[in-house]
Amino acid sequence: MNKEKTAIITGISGQDGSYLADFLLTKGYRVIGLTRDIGGQFSERIIHLKNQVELISTDYSRNSLDMIIKNIAPDEIYNMTGQTYVGKSWLMVDETLIASGIIPIHIIQSILECKSDIRLFQASSSEIYSPVDDTAIEEGAIILPSTPYGCSKSLAHQMVCAYRNNYNLFAVNGIFFSHESPRRGEDFLTKKVINGALDIKDGISNSLKLGALDIRRDWGHAKDFVEAAYLMLQQDQAKDYHICTNILHSVEELVDYIFSYLDLDYTKYVSSDTSLVRSIEPKAVRGCNRKIKDDIKWSPEITFEDMLIEMIKSEQVIRAVKGQQQ
Repeated sequence: MNKEKTAIITGISGQDGSYLADFLLTKGYRVIGLTRDIGGQFSERIIHLKNQVELISTDYSRNSLDMIIKNIAPDEIYNMTGQTYVGKSWLMVDETLIASGIIPIHIIQSILECKSDIRLFQASSSEIYSPVDDTAIEEGAIILPSTPYGCSKSLAHQMVCAYRNNYNLFAVNGIFFSHESPRRGEDFLTKKVINGALDIKDGISNSLKLGALDIRRDWGHAKDFVEAAYLMLQQDQAKDYHICTNILHSVEELVDYIFSYLDLDYTKYVSSDTSLVRSIEPKAVRGCNRKIKDDIKWSPEITFEDMLIEMIKSEQVIRAVKGQQQ
């Protein structure tokens, strides 16, 4: 009988961490989630896991991580924590650098200090690149971030490579391109558009202001992406991969689909506000997923359209429940 594996997930209460916990439980893992919440509370995204996973409070300092990793002795660690707002990273530079750049290094150092055969997945980001056109970005492309968020992610990314090469550590970077889900934060574009459209549909609002509508991104579903993270740690050799769909959709396509699904004509309600456009905003960011398809046979299963429908329906349910409670 195979030994039960133990995994630590940092940032378990976030979009990616919560879906990863769901997935690892189906694989028979013992799942330990790390949280900054001193009381170790189960937030909305993981309340359904209250009797299935264990939570440990941490400040992510070296001392705290050393103690946790030594006591738990996990087989795998998935680092999903970090400051997730790209645009806002200019307003919280120190927090971003620590959360997305320094903490991953602390985790690596703790692994080497406590048990060096632990396998580590680092959630990297397409923000480490600065594409100039819609050509699909391949692994090994020039790293040239343009925001504090991208800089902090690139620091962690390159340190993973450095430690892997120098200490034979099984550590990998999964370079996540844009990904969404019903568990996405309210301030992100997809949620903003969906809630804006629902407000218009419900007569609460009559307009929605967005940034540039011609921006194109490679959007996938978080549920698909965390399965790729798991598969990367099951391989014989530690390699970095792009986790993406290789398909571009524009913000205008996203808006049109959401509004059309709700029987609305977006052109009557949506306008572009230049003040909402990031100063350095790549027109298109598309990843190449050929390497991960060839090596570990992963490819995304949830389509862009199905993802949006799931998110819309989820928000409709939330609104209906709130309406009943009032």
